[in-house]
Amino acid sequence: MTYDKALAAFYVAKRATLFLLQNGTLEKAIAESPNLHKMRYTYLHRQAIFTLAEKLGIDATPYLFHDTEKYFMYLWLEEDVTRECHRILNRHHDYDKGVAIDRETLVEMMLDWESARFSKPDKPRNAHDTLYKWMPVEMHEQMAPLLKEYNLYHPTNEPGITAEEYKKQSEAITPAMIVAEIEKLKDLTFKEEY
Repeated sequence: MTYDKALAAFYVAKRATLFLLQNGTLEKAIAESPNLHKMRYTYLHRQAIFTLAEKLGIDATPYLFHDTEKYFMYLWLEEDVTRECHRILNRHHDYDKGVAIDRETLVEMMLDWESARFSKPDKPRNAHDTLYKWMPVEMHEQMAPLLKEYNLYHPTNEPGITAEEYKKQSEAITPAMIVAEIEKLKDLTFKEEY
């Protein structure tokens, strides 16, 4: 899929979602969505990122829109299509595209990787282990100094969220909570800089 197609898919999904928001039927649509579990997964992950940023003393303002397009897209598109569009549209997934990565994006990657184990039982690695297990060698030179700066340059040394904890937290996220997130994030746009 091309960037333009992914961007178009996002804007169509966003427009349809905002229509439901305006006419008061979005909460019902989310509750009935086959991807409700993925919206909850995104919600928990976003909360973990903001908690980690605060703990590390990082201003989270540049990351307020992290993964938010997923809320719009999961409502209308299949999970695999949403995942593909997300990876194309977001700079924090540029590690394998051979493009220059700025510090703000590196910090977002670090927060993404480090917080995953606290919100995703299927991703138990911390940022250090993610870097050395999954990322291309070119990323090591860019990311290692940042991990050292935030004292995250060490193997995983504490357990992440268990499946039971995740299930309990996930089930506590109501469609109304997701609607509230969408309401706050309805002005999301993408910089067309590729």
